[in-house]
Amino acid sequence: MTYIISCLYGQYEAFIKLMDKINLKGTDNLYLLGDVADVGPEPVKLLKDLACRSNIYPILGNHDYYAYKMLSKLIDMSADGDIMKYLSPSEEEMFDKWMCMGGNVTLKQFLELDEFDREDIIDYLSDFSIYEEVTVDGVDYVMTHAGIDDFSPEKDMDEYSFDQLIFNPPDYSRVYFPDSILVTSHTPVSQLGHSENSFFYKENNHICINLIPENKIAAIRLNDGKEYTINI
Repeated sequence: MTYIISCLYGQYEAFIKLMDKINLKGTDNLYLLGDVADVGPEPVKLLKDLACRSNIYPILGNHDYYAYKMLSKLIDMSADGDIMKYLSPSEEEMFDKWMCMGGNVTLKQFLELDEFDREDIIDYLSDFSIYEEVTVDGVDYVMTHAGIDDFSPEKDMDEYSFDQLIFNPPDYSRVYFPDSILVTSHTPVSQLGHSENSFFYKENNHICINLIPENKIAAIRLNDGKEYTINI
C-alpha cells in the first residue's frame, strides 16, 4: 500500500497515533509532503524517528529547508552560544524569518543533542527530495510540497529548482497534468473553498492535504482513497 501524509510540524505523538491507525507495514510506502520540522512540540524527536524508517520518503518543505540551512550553520554552537557569531548578515535575515515560522523549537532541541546526533539530523534533512513521482494501481502521481512555479507541460520535473517547488502554491483551478494527479500540501485545505470534504481537496487532478487550521494531521491511501485523520 502507498500512503501520503500532510505537514507534521513536529507533532511526534500525533504521527505515532496516525501510524498506529494506518498500521503501516514494512512492505508499504509512505510519502511525507514536507514541513516535518518546526512549530512543535517535538520536531527533533520526530526527525530522529523518521530517519530510522526506510520506507518513509520525505519531500522538502519550506520549514525543512530553513531548518537545514540554519542548523548546518549552527552545528558547532553550544546551547548558550551567540548565534550571530555563526551567521552572515544575509543569514541573520533568514534566521529571523525561521524563528517567526516556529524554528525556535527545532533549534532548542537540536542544541541539546551531541555532535553525532546533530550530524545525523542534518544528514537526514539533506536527503529530502524536492519532488516524488509514483504510480499506484495504474494511476500516476506527482508530489511536491507547495506547487510548481513557472510550470510548463514541456518541462521535466528535474528541470525545476527547489524554490519552484517548496514555496508557492499552485493554481488549484488549473489541470497541470492531464494524465497525472498533482499532490501538494503547504496551502491549508480550508483556504481552497469547496472541496469534497472538509479535510482533503480533490479537484482538477489535484489532491491537497494540509489541516493546520483544523488542528489535525491527515493521510490518504492512494490504492483506494481511504482517508485518515488524527487530532492534535
